[in-house]
This record gives sequence, structure tokens and C-alpha cells, in this order.
Amino acid sequence: MKLSKFNVIPAAIVASFSLALSAGAAPVKVTLQTTTEDVITGWVTKGNATTLWVSTNEQAPGAPMPRTRIANIVWEDPDDWKEGMKYWTRRDYVKGADAFAKLAKEYEGLAQVEDSIGAKAKYYQGECLRRSGKYAELLDVYDEVRRVSLSDAYKQQIALFNFWGHVGKKMWKPLKLITDRFEIPESEVPSHTVPPTTQPLKKIDAGLMIQVAYMRGIATEMLGREEHKEAVAALDPQVPETQVAVDQAWAHVKESMNDYARVFTLTYMSERRLAQEAMERSMAILKEDPSIKDNYQMQLEAYALASFYKDLFGKGAVPAEFTAFLTEPKPPESTSEEAEEEEETEEEAEEDPAGDAAA
Repeated sequence: MKLSKFNVIPAAIVASFSLALSAGAAPVKVTLQTTTEDVITGWVTKGNATTLWVSTNEQAPGAPMPRTRIANIVWEDPDDWKEGMKYWTRRDYVKGADAFAKLAKEYEGLAQVEDSIGAKAKYYQGECLRRSGKYAELLDVYDEVRRVSLSDAYKQQIALFNFWGHVGKKMWKPLKLITDRFEIPESEVPSHTVPPTTQPLKKIDAGLMIQVAYMRGIATEMLGREEHKEAVAALDPQVPETQVAVDQAWAHVKESMNDYARVFTLTYMSERRLAQEAMERSMAILKEDPSIKDNYQMQLEAYALASFYKDLFGKGAVPAEFTAFLTEPKPPESTSEEAEEEEETEEEAEEDPAGDAAA
């Protein structure tokens, strides 16, 4: 039934909602439909899962109204909330984090009303901190956002706030452990699936998977770099095993590129900053790899990454340290032995053009 057809609640009853004192948030304008089909247009100053404090005067305190009496509620976004959302839509996450922190404080009396602006402000504060790379600060907000009332639609992203806090605190070992849990065990991968370089990740929302891949990638890289640094320090030219340890440690660093590739190939537009950073980290690893000067396939990979990067993020350029990657590599010249083999193959094809088909 449309609101315009509801009975208007008697003035004497409405007035009672403005009599009781209530401490709480700044008021938010609402239209309430009661279970008796009455309509109240007023302001809510605070609330929880069972009760809203309602006033019919914006300047007056409200009185408690049981949620059991409310059939429907329509919230009107305040002007300061609209201003905060402008930063979000413009991807101005630094200013957005500050704006939503103030909104969370201003409307904290509504934090226990599910999906109200008082609850969502804390969530958006966390998301702005994450998207602006302020991961250490996000760990503090993670504890706060868990205490507000948000529906299940927000829960998975909130769980990842904790993971991002590990990035901010450089807690690489526990981060690697918790992100590895998203990998599908080899025994559960369908037999018809072409084996990837690494095991696939569990099916979660693409935006969440990008984050998990990036976090596991950076944890893998940083742990590998720590291992490599120790191996280089222990390197002894007289002991071949120490060179093996160096090579193995660097291979662990390169494993991170598998997850970084997931980040910039899986709907990268939704997480542009992560995609850009993943490509930069991948190019840095390739540049540091001593074998790239003699490895044509690695050179091609670096060229492809740099070309992709300049078109997507660099406005026709790449960071100065990767400029050399924009030159297309030349394939290695064939040795005389390889040339002879190619020539013999061509001669055999000319002698028997029908090949197996004639047989």
C-alpha cells in the first residue's frame, strides 16, 4: 500500500515522541510506516536493533519507539552524507576517509541500526583508508567497524580489513598463512582443468579475489626477499650449495608474479591502484632478475607488461626505471646447428608435401 493512502497518526500521539529526553546522534529525517498503517514523518536521533528514538521536531529530543511497531522506514540522506559520498564517487579516498570519520562520529547514535548511515559511515571510512593505502590505520578501524550493525553484504570486505592491517604492519608470515587458505587444494581441482602455474583461488567475488591475490603476492614477495637477502649474505663461491640457496630464494620472490598477474587481469578496473602497483612490482622483479639479459621470454614478458602499463596507467609512459622495457626485444639468432635442423625440416616438407595425410 502506498504511503499516501495511510492514515495520519493522531497529533496527540505524535507529540509524545518529542517529550522524552534522548542523548545520541545528529537527527536523520525519516518517514515511518507503522504496523497499523499510520505514517510518521520525523527525525531519528539514535537506535538499536529493537528501538528507534523518534522526534517530530528536528530540534527536539526523541522518545523510544519499538521496532516491532515499524513496518517500513525510509531514510533521507542528510546533506553532509551526500558530501561524503561525493568524495567516494570521485575516488578521492584521502578526503573521503576524513569525511566518513566525522560522519561516523556525528551519527554514532545510529551505529547499531542495521545499514544506517551511522553504521555505513564507519564502513566507508575503512574502505577509503584501504583504497588510499593507509593500511596501518585500517587495522584500528577494523576493530571499530566490527562493532557497528551492518548486513551480510558488507561482512566479507570487513573481514579483509584485518588482512590489510597485516600489510600495513608488515606482518608477512601470518598474512601468507591466512591468504593461502583461499587457494583450492590440488585434490579438489577438477581433473579436466588445465593446471595453472599456481593452484586457483576459491570462488569469491572478483573484487575480493583481487585483494586476496595482491596481499598473497606481496607477502610471498617480501618473504622471498628476506630469504634472498640472507642467502646472499651467506654466499660462498667455494660452496656450490650456497648459490643454489640464492637461486631458490629468488625463485620464491618470482612466485609472487603469479598472484600479481591475477590482480591486473581480473577486472582490474574495480581496483585500479592495486592493478597498477601489481604491474610495477612485477616489472621491478623482472628488472632485478639477472637472467633477463639472456632470456628472450622474460624480455617479452617485460615488454608486454610495460606496453600494457603505459596504455592503462602511464598516459603513454612508464616509470623511468622501466623505460627500457618499452623497446621490443629481438629474438635470439639461431645457432648454425639449429639453422641446419630447420633447413632439413623444410627440405623434408618439400619432398613429401602431403605428409601423413597421404599415408
